[in-house]
Amino acid sequence: MAAAHGMSAAAKATANPTSRIPLCRADPELFFPERNRNTGGEAKRWCAGCRLRTPCLMAALDRQEPHGIWGGLTPSERADLLKRREVIANVTAG
Repeated sequence: MAAAHGMSAAAKATANPTSRIPLCRADPELFFPERNRNTGGEAKRWCAGCRLRTPCLMAALDRQEPHGIWGGLTPSERADLLKRREVIANVTAG
């Protein structure tokens, strides 16, 4: 259960930017918001400063991850990015 200010004790312990544990591993509830309750804004803010943002996003795109905030993007934002990536690939191929 999340603590005051929306962060669990584990998340607060790993909020240090030099921590080797990404915040998403310490507080998964933050990165898997329930529909219509949370837009993932706080998770996106944490992703913006994470050193693993790019590889996280690339892995989610590669496996077409349908849930959660990965690399700072929601499932619908990742789907839009995949569509744009496909269009670009088609334009450059032919």
